[in-house]
Amino acid sequence: MQQCFVFAREARVTRALERLAVHLDAQQRTVTAGRARNERYRGARVTTVKEPETFGLATHDFTMNNPEGWCHLFGRKHRFREVEAKPHLVGAHLDERERGATCARMWERALQPFIERFATSGEEAWQEIVGKFDAYSIREFLEESGWSEAAIELFGLLMNQESLMNTSFLELLREEVGHFYTDMVRIDEGMDHLPRGFLPQLQSRIHFGARMVALDQSERDVCVHYQTAAGRTRAHADYAIITVPFSVLRHVEMMKPLSLPKRKSTNTAAMSAFSRSKRSASAEVSVCRIFENPKP
Repeated sequence: MQQCFVFAREARVTRALERLAVHLDAQQRTVTAGRARNERYRGARVTTVKEPETFGLATHDFTMNNPEGWCHLFGRKHRFREVEAKPHLVGAHLDERERGATCARMWERALQPFIERFATSGEEAWQEIVGKFDAYSIREFLEESGWSEAAIELFGLLMNQESLMNTSFLELLREEVGHFYTDMVRIDEGMDHLPRGFLPQLQSRIHFGARMVALDQSERDVCVHYQTAAGRTRAHADYAIITVPFSVLRHVEMMKPLSLPKRKSTNTAAMSAFSRSKRSASAEVSVCRIFENPKP
């Protein structure tokens, strides 16, 4: 079996690699199909790509916020540093118990019990947390934590969560406790240089003009059927990482039908990232790793 087998429909190598999620693991043989965003590079935890320095790429810190930036709320304009120093500038309408702290500080307090639990129990703490908060949206978590409606609204506005309040709380918790967005960097010469760095290693494994048409699986392996100009063929591997949007996946033939919950997730998920939908964490994992467990 192939260790890494990548399908691409784009005509240019660099464009294809920009859109491909590459999984390089000498211990697992994987078929990879789909795309990935590479607007920014996170240095905190690297799982699917090596550090840019591996390819001799110079990087600088990615600006995540600017204290001199303007905050326009409720007909008033303040610098973010002013809001940080004087939370009442945008929080005068909050309950009295909430006026003395910024949304960021209130959020830190809400997460502190989880941070302490991870400090004492490590990854084992997830089982208990998932058992309690599996079906919680961000809004539901804040409501249960005693936040007023005004504070929840302000949190959405200032923490860039306004359109995500009904999405999974556990997803946001993972990002926060994992420090996913604390040390972002940018590549000086452009992000396209990162996928280009993979080309020498992957060019022999990329199949251009290959359209995935069907998926099959057994107790032993998974099979991706794809169409090229020369006809239809297939590739076998131990696992398949399927990263195409659900709007595309729902039109791919499943030769071994998925379970009802997985079919429902695939057919009803919106265009946005499925892990952001308000579903249980267990459902997200089962959809994300459809072929990990071949049982329907």
